[in-house]
Amino acid sequence: MTAQSTEPSAAPRTPTVVELRVDDLGEPVDARLFSQFFEHMATATVGGISAELLANPTLAADSGLSPAQVELLHRNEATVRAWRRGDDGPMRERWSGAPLQGGFPATLVEEVHVGVPLGWAPLGWEARAVRSCPGRIGDGVRVPGRAGLATAEAAGTDGTAGSLAQLDDVPGLRQGVRLPTHRCRSVEVSLVARPVAGAGVVEVLLRRREPRVGEDGGLAGVAGRVGDVLARSRVAVDDAAWHLTRHTLDLPDGAEVEPTELVDLCVRWLPDAAADGAGAAGAPGAGVAPDLVVDRISAMPADHVEGFDPEIVDLARGARIAELRWPGGNFVSHYHWRDGVGPRELRPTRGNPAWGGLEQNEIGTDEFLRLCELIGVAPHITVNSGTGSSTEAAEWVEYCNGGVDTPMGALRARNGHPEPYGVLVWEVGNENFGTWQGGYVGSEENARRFAEFAPAMRAASPVPIEVQACGSWFDLVPPSAALDISVADGRWHDELVRQAPDEVDVVSLHALPVNDEHVDGVDEDEVHGALMANVVTTERRFFPELLARLDASGRRPDLPPIRLSVTEWGPVGARRDRVRCENAGGGLWGLDFLAMLTRFGSRIAMASPNGFLHGGSIKKGAGVVYTDAVFEVTREMASLVGHRPVALEVTGPTYDVEHPPDLGLPETGVPTVGVSAFTDGDDLTLLLVSRRRSGGDDVEIALPDGWRGGQVRARRWTLDRIGTTACPADPTPVVWTDISVPTGPRGLAIETPARSAVWITVAGGVREDE
Repeated sequence: MTAQSTEPSAAPRTPTVVELRVDDLGEPVDARLFSQFFEHMATATVGGISAELLANPTLAADSGLSPAQVELLHRNEATVRAWRRGDDGPMRERWSGAPLQGGFPATLVEEVHVGVPLGWAPLGWEARAVRSCPGRIGDGVRVPGRAGLATAEAAGTDGTAGSLAQLDDVPGLRQGVRLPTHRCRSVEVSLVARPVAGAGVVEVLLRRREPRVGEDGGLAGVAGRVGDVLARSRVAVDDAAWHLTRHTLDLPDGAEVEPTELVDLCVRWLPDAAADGAGAAGAPGAGVAPDLVVDRISAMPADHVEGFDPEIVDLARGARIAELRWPGGNFVSHYHWRDGVGPRELRPTRGNPAWGGLEQNEIGTDEFLRLCELIGVAPHITVNSGTGSSTEAAEWVEYCNGGVDTPMGALRARNGHPEPYGVLVWEVGNENFGTWQGGYVGSEENARRFAEFAPAMRAASPVPIEVQACGSWFDLVPPSAALDISVADGRWHDELVRQAPDEVDVVSLHALPVNDEHVDGVDEDEVHGALMANVVTTERRFFPELLARLDASGRRPDLPPIRLSVTEWGPVGARRDRVRCENAGGGLWGLDFLAMLTRFGSRIAMASPNGFLHGGSIKKGAGVVYTDAVFEVTREMASLVGHRPVALEVTGPTYDVEHPPDLGLPETGVPTVGVSAFTDGDDLTLLLVSRRRSGGDDVEIALPDGWRGGQVRARRWTLDRIGTTACPADPTPVVWTDISVPTGPRGLAIETPARSAVWITVAGGVREDE
């Protein structure tokens, strides 16, 4: 990126000059612009919003993960162990906070054990006898019985010498977990299992996995040796029926366990004396102790909030989120909502075709809507128009909004919620234009499906609903061979308004320019400038042209105009050193993008970054909850709700874009600083975002009458590197710092370095006529 300036380098820089027109104000900033997007992928569910401590709690025999995905989770765990040894370098360089998979946490502690579900390790004198088998709902694990253990284990229950060998000798399962001991020292475990025959004791315990070493090099605290038992619970089961057993494990006073430290959670089977008779081993009458079949195991800190992680709930509650889109994303094109309602222990575990991994259906419709209540947001549900049907979608609407006298409303009541939820925002399909999507289709078929889905969904709701149609950013750029992975025929939106002009309330778009292959080989300053300029092209061309096309449709004149939403935004791609939604560069892009959206007023219905618990989001890993830059800047921008954008004129250095990303266009005259202004009638807020990768700009702002002489408060957000990324070892790598801003008789002079943003608030001052 090269600014159009002919001055020699030693000469003063040409300033960016800003003139504010306070007599030209936009519509008040809408809270829905600062919504979030919750997709079942990465660590969003297990390892994220769920308080679940275990990987693969439903014991799925097929993890659905590729070898490369398993390797990534193991590599994450290796960086955690290096960090605990005092070396945070590997984590800072290689940590993946949102690995592309589903249903597993960010780290995988246990190695792969053949015949045992991924995430788990076998215990027992013959560990290979512990193996996957059919359970009650899908897969389970068969734990072999071993005679005499129930009485032999009466000794050594206090973690005495030799306890590690004793514990490992008893058949069962083991998994290393990290406990949030900074806030809770009690774990609640539930387990569904049945003896094959006979009776016995199911034991759940926590034991030391890492030695607790004191300053003098000796053992410190209670139960400080590897293998020492920290807590245990036993429940007797006495017939071949399925049993739901519950266990509470309290860490003893004086037992020091750090939140980043691994401890073993063990499930052991202590059968009663062997059954009489003869037969196959482990079967009734075999003359050996009975086996135990385990269907699922759940472990949560006792301070969980109805199954949710309390730290994430608190973070979300304080983030000014207006609306939460769910459950996808690509995930929704394979999702069938009936899998996620009813008793959790009876829900099936499915594969996650969109991302790999699993979907345990722990968080279904009722749990999602309860989460919305807990954090104070409005729900936004996307239905499956890829592999789903209009009937399925309409029944989902009825489940959420119908009375108890409707079939689905009655089902909702049986599931514990007789009152309708009243979900008002619904979206039909996700990226149905892409070959990566389940049930992708062309422009005509997408419009035909929408024309079928939307009226069926409206008919199922006794209250009016907003129905959003799947739009396509690929429709906004010229077709090319590089875009053959999608339907990019220029007719996507035209078909929607041709076939269903009166059914479309909002067209949903995804602003996700790719940061790698389309711009590889280009100078890095130019690549950075092209990605940042995508915001400018959107404001100048993409949105105005699309809105004009929608306004020219044959829509009934008594209906409000069709609006746009941006239900996923933020650059994506494999280059960690370039702007992308997970790094601090994505935060700069997000500040500029959100500020741009405010200038379209009510024509933008809502916006949500990519995403709430993946992408630029709240993250959890290695026992630490932290946030990415995109989440932080979205929360910061939400402070402007109710303010009105101020029109302005900007002159100064610009640059051109010759090589745009996949979802961009060549552009000319892009200002090197993005400038936005807002007022609530009292204060004036100014936001400056540098679009430079190197160098910097001087910005001069002429303050209008009413703010000259007012108190000025300024903060700067500066990145050492575009690729700076939060991780458990460095959860807040970039922070806002207070700066002083020189003021003159007419306004402000601000230095805006490359890779920075400046937030300025000017209190109302003295008017010239006073």
